[in-house]
Amino acid sequence: MESVLYGRGVVRGSYFLVNPDSQVTRDRFYGPMPRSVQRDFPGWPRDSTRFAIQGDNLVLEYYSYPADAPVLTEQTYTRLR
Repeated sequence: MESVLYGRGVVRGSYFLVNPDSQVTRDRFYGPMPRSVQRDFPGWPRDSTRFAIQGDNLVLEYYSYPADAPVLTEQTYTRLR
């Protein structure tokens, strides 16, 4: 399954917000079609995401929603050269 989120991002200091316009999802098992398009995003923009660049690392701190309550989540991405 593949999902692509379209929209715009706003950066303020070390925080950014994502304002989605649409999300297109398709199941590659069935080929390019069928696909679904979501255009309604209740509750967005959600809590802002904090980011920091530390050397070759990008550290994101954000809220994920795995079940019935938000969880503060941290993800680190390392730049490959």
